[in-house]
Amino acid sequence: MAYKTVTVKHIADRIHRSRGFDPDQVAMTVKERERYGDVITRHLRRAWDEAMWPQLMALEQRTYRPPWDATVNYSAGHQVWDATNERYRQSLQDDNTGHTPAAAGEDDDWWGEVEDFVKYIAFEQPWETTAIDEDGVDVREFAYYTSPLGDPEARRVAGCRRLADCIVMPRLADVPDEVWIRFRPIAPRFSLAEWSDSTEYARGDVCYYAADGNCYQASAPTTGETPGESGSSWAAVGFPDMFQDFVVLACLAELQSEDEGKYKTRALAEEELERVAHKKLTQAGEAPRVSIGRRR
Repeated sequence: MAYKTVTVKHIADRIHRSRGFDPDQVAMTVKERERYGDVITRHLRRAWDEAMWPQLMALEQRTYRPPWDATVNYSAGHQVWDATNERYRQSLQDDNTGHTPAAAGEDDDWWGEVEDFVKYIAFEQPWETTAIDEDGVDVREFAYYTSPLGDPEARRVAGCRRLADCIVMPRLADVPDEVWIRFRPIAPRFSLAEWSDSTEYARGDVCYYAADGNCYQASAPTTGETPGESGSSWAAVGFPDMFQDFVVLACLAELQSEDEGKYKTRALAEEELERVAHKKLTQAGEAPRVSIGRRR
C-alpha cells in the first residue's frame, strides 16, 4: 500500500478556507478542530468504502499464529510461529516463559510440533500493525503462495472462505506456512486534537502533531514520546491524496446551511467521487464495480 498522501492539516486548512476563513489569520476553535476531525474521518470512510480501489490495496506476508516471544507466559496448548526454525509450535506446559523452541529433531520439554491445525488469517492480528477491512477482501484474490507483486502469474491459494472475522485457508497440504495476502486496510481515522506529552495514549489512539501537520496513531501504549521521532510508538497517518477534493467538498456541504449552497456543494462532491472512480479504476485496468449514486 503506497498511495500518495497529504497531511491532515492540508485538508483541514482547505475546509477552513472554503468556509471563508484564512487559516493563517483565523485560528480554528477547539470545537471546530473536533468537528473537522470527525467529518474528515467520516467522509473519507465513505470514499474508501465505495470500491475496491487498487491504489489502496495492501500486500503482506502473514503467519496464522503470533510469533514466539520470550517475554510471554504461555499456557499448555498455546500455539506460536517459530520464525527461527520456520514452523508452528505448541506449548507443552503451563508457565512457559523464556524457553526457546528447539530446532527440528532436538529434544524439547517445552515445545512440541503442531501437526494439524486450522490455518486462518484474522482481520485483526494483534501482532500486526495493519488490520484488514472486513469489506476489503475478495476471497478469490486474497491469498498467494508467493508474492504477486510484479508477477501476474503468481499462484493463488484457491478455496479460501470467510468465517466470522477471519479468512480460513483450504485444508490442503501445500498451503504455505507464511502466506501472502492482498487486502484493503481499515480506513484511517483522523483527529485534530493536539498531542500532549502528559496524556496516556492507548494502542490505536490518534493525535495531531502541529509541528508537521500530521496525524499519528499509537502502535503501543505511550506517554511522552514525541510523534515523528525515530523509534517512537507513533506512526504517521497520511490522508489519501486521491480523495482530498471529494472530502473537502463533502465536509464543506455538511458544514454549510441551505442558504450557503449545501445541496450544490454536495452534488459537486458526488461528481468528484464519480470522476475519481472512473479515473482510478480505469487506470488499473478495471471497470468500476459499484454504481456511485448521489446520496441526499
